[in-house]
Amino acid sequence: MSKDKINPSYYQKGKCTCGKSLQTYDFVKDLPFGEGSAIKYIVRHKDKGKSDDVKKALWLVIAILIREYDMTPKDVLSFTEDLLIKGYGQ
Repeated sequence: MSKDKINPSYYQKGKCTCGKSLQTYDFVKDLPFGEGSAIKYIVRHKDKGKSDDVKKALWLVIAILIREYDMTPKDVLSFTEDLLIKGYGQ
């Protein structure tokens, strides 16, 4: 069986309440590039780029925090360390 190079299965993640399969594009088409790309990498990581795609998503989320919310790289690092050491919301 040949793989569909134009519309591979990882493009078709998720089902809506109507039961139709949705493509990743359907989720992200109206989002800014960074946000849409981060979601795209997270949705498809198991079927495509594995941990590299999760790392790409993290990079994009960090870029959003720095650009959109005026966090410094040091702020992001401190938050990340707290998250990993203390756990979220503790």
